[in-house]
Amino acid sequence: MNGLNRQCFSLALSSLAALASAQSTHVVGGGGLPQIRDALSVAQPGDTILVHPGTYAHFAMNVGVTLRAVTPGTVQVLYDMAYWPPGCTNTSNCPGEGPTRFAIPTGQQAVIQGIRFQEGVNSSLSLTHSVFVDGGVATFDQCVFRAYDANALYVSGAQVQLLRCTIQSLPSIFARPALGVGGAPSGAPGFVSALDCTMQSQGGLIVAHQGYGVAVWANGTFFGCRSTIQGASHSSGANGGKAVRNNTGGHFWISDSTLVAGAGGCAFENPGTGIITRCVISSSGTGCTSAATAPLLGAQTSGPLLLGTTYSLLLRDVGNQVVVVFAGTQPGFLALPELAQPALIDLSTAFPAWVGATDAGGTMTASWAIPANPALVGLGLWFQGINASVMPMRLSPLAGGLAI
Repeated sequence: MNGLNRQCFSLALSSLAALASAQSTHVVGGGGLPQIRDALSVAQPGDTILVHPGTYAHFAMNVGVTLRAVTPGTVQVLYDMAYWPPGCTNTSNCPGEGPTRFAIPTGQQAVIQGIRFQEGVNSSLSLTHSVFVDGGVATFDQCVFRAYDANALYVSGAQVQLLRCTIQSLPSIFARPALGVGGAPSGAPGFVSALDCTMQSQGGLIVAHQGYGVAVWANGTFFGCRSTIQGASHSSGANGGKAVRNNTGGHFWISDSTLVAGAGGCAFENPGTGIITRCVISSSGTGCTSAATAPLLGAQTSGPLLLGTTYSLLLRDVGNQVVVVFAGTQPGFLALPELAQPALIDLSTAFPAWVGATDAGGTMTASWAIPANPALVGLGLWFQGINASVMPMRLSPLAGGLAI
């Protein structure tokens, strides 16, 4: 990394430390506000909501803020009937009820770290808890999504980045896909980037529908790397669920991942517009087809951003390629014809943090020292590699996260 890049990286970290004193922080639990929804009602774009361990009610986020658990994994969100709207008798006359929802305004970004969105069901009301992202840019780091008879996470007309997350549809009646990447009523597609994640469907009683037991249902675009994607094995002995089902208008890029079909099933369905590389694929059905194989830029991280340590990012492509790693303080989304995959860092905060080349085996490692500065806790630093040797240029999934 040259001196200019070192200087840019140092200045960015200094700017992050300065931001800590400028942001407003709203505390939930631990003597603060009782609910996440209470903090969201007063939060302004760019604020931080800090949540102490506990179980909290579902909510709707309509502002770009950082929502993070004091200790990742100790904060649970469930549907709370205490907030059932007056006059509702079931989900037919209150169709928006059930999910925790994110709809982030244009020009803002939401970052959610360390939250568990737990399953919950009220059969008399046909009500299940899940997570919907209906608009904007949202990044989830170290989160868990679980649901019965619903997509644990459904993205429609929005751009979502997932890092170190688990998305599971639990054993139920209909075995819905764990992750649904769809299109909004307006026709706007969803986009999901997933790095170091697990997506798993765990099956159900009714298996006749082609979408049941699927781990990832792609009506929009799915960009996965170093992830485990597993379809369900059905106790009835029917054809196992797919790891990835590509629906009309769907597209996927998947690298360095493990894709497993349920027993007797195929890892892919309709893979015609999908690309895979360096993946382990397990199919035990008959007549299975796979996606096309083509070069992709994969990423492997050293883990979360820990203060006082060295953060490393390994990039993997074909050999002898020039790779630039950009860093930025905010996630984002920008698709251009010159880019094979979208830019996932807000370009207004982005700067080149490393320039290098893959070796003959196709790998390159970049690393940065993260200062032990307490002012950086909870603030973001995001990385994305770009292969500058080809056109359109290949990009990696989003890496980095909130400092802890």
